[in-house]
Amino acid sequence: MNKKNLLKMAALLESNAANSKGMKFDLHTVAGWVDDEFVPPSARKLDVSCNTVGCAIGLAAVSRAFEKDGLGFTLNTNNNCIEMNINGEDAGFISVGIRLFDIDSNTSIMFFDPSSYCGGTIIGAEGELRVAKRIRRYVESDGDYVANRSD
Repeated sequence: MNKKNLLKMAALLESNAANSKGMKFDLHTVAGWVDDEFVPPSARKLDVSCNTVGCAIGLAAVSRAFEKDGLGFTLNTNNNCIEMNINGEDAGFISVGIRLFDIDSNTSIMFFDPSSYCGGTIIGAEGELRVAKRIRRYVESDGDYVANRSD
């Protein structure tokens, strides 16, 4: 378990949850277009979120908080989505969780798969805080914590 990266992820989620604008992936801004005008790469501001717990990994990628750890992304304009990679190798959100945080697949699913949470779609700050809470409990328990769906 990479405690440093897990705690960094929890702090990133909590910080973004406190943002009054909430998490919103603005693909036009990511792609370089704002209000139908092109914005050069040096002037782009990445706004992040997709309103589900699974997008915690998307937030990690687009925020560039883990860029030094090899986490990157590309924008797929055909599907209007981001595609994550680790050191240039394509990776889905569960795989990114495994590699970035040195956890097993079940733990990555427990944190980042929306189906591991009850209550339907968990959006915005509520989702971010629930994921952060699970991560913090897991780290505090030295990996012994196993969430139930209502956590």
